[in-house]
Amino acid sequence: MKVETFFRWYDLWIGVYVDTERHTAYICLLPMLGIKIRWHVGPVCSRCGYEGDYGDTIKECKGYDH
Repeated sequence: MKVETFFRWYDLWIGVYVDTERHTAYICLLPMLGIKIRWHVGPVCSRCGYEGDYGDTIKECKGYDH
């Protein structure tokens, strides 16, 4: 499980949203400030530490050119 905070200027809501496909819950107690909880983290890139989505089978991330 991984827990992190976030700030998004466009998230003007208060409440809880659960994304079952990505195994993530978003909790916004104040507008624009929230907590992101991932309960099933995918593989981690061995070069840069990028976390893939659950279900990925690659060891290297797709988003960066190493």
